[in-house]
Order: sequence, then C-alpha cells, then structure tokens
Amino acid sequence: MTVAVFFDAVLWLARSGARWRDLPEDRFGPYQTVKRRYYRWIEQGVFDQIFEAIAADPDRSGFRSMRP
Repeated sequence: MTVAVFFDAVLWLARSGARWRDLPEDRFGPYQTVKRRYYRWIEQGVFDQIFEAIAADPDRSGFRSMRP
C-alpha cells in the first residue's frame, strides 16, 4: 500500500465517520492493513511530525493556498 492510498483511506474514514471494517477493500485493501499502519504511525509520532511541519509553515506546505 502506498502512502497516498493510506492517506486516502484515513481521510475517507474521517469524512465518512465509518468504522475500520467499512473501508472499501477494493479501493484501500484490507482494513486491517490500514488500521495497523495508522496505529503504528500514531505510536511513532508520524502524524505529530506532519501536523507540526504544516503548522510551522503553511505557505510552504501548500495549505494556505487552499483557504477560501
């Protein structure tokens, strides 16, 4: 599973409010794989690092241009 597919799966869950087991397997693969990577990234602080990088320089990350 690529990082892009993983992020798509996490965003799909956040937007839909669905449970892990409701992830479309044909689109994201087995939900267990996504769930395992998600919790591994939480434990390793990967999401914290991503959010800190975005917060530190929103212009560089491209997120400022997404604001209305």
